[in-house]
Amino acid sequence: MTRDTIQLSLREKISFWCPVDSYEIDVIAASASEKLMRDICVNGGWCGGIVNGKFTTVDSLLPSSGNITADEFAILTVRADGWPDNTPIPDKHLHYLAAKFIKHLGASTVDASVLHAQSRLPFDTSAD
Repeated sequence: MTRDTIQLSLREKISFWCPVDSYEIDVIAASASEKLMRDICVNGGWCGGIVNGKFTTVDSLLPSSGNITADEFAILTVRADGWPDNTPIPDKHLHYLAAKFIKHLGASTVDASVLHAQSRLPFDTSAD
């Protein structure tokens, strides 16, 4: 049996051709934080940028422990995109990002561990 990983939206039809009798597919749901990060990047353009000469994403600016609010997340996201510290951030950006945080995480404040949660890898049974 061949193991292939296929990442897709569940709304899409799965169809492929292969010269084997069967395939094993492991569908993995994204974590709430992964859905948040994808949404703000793909739909909002907040994917990260160059900060102090290094590519930076909001993941690298998040605290490793403690609570983080939607407003703090919004500011860190904008800063990760390279927004200058001495330039005011328009409210529309902060409101958009804070609303996405609440939509995906279900609260205006979460433990930082929630934002660091990652989905398991395909066919990884070590967590079982």
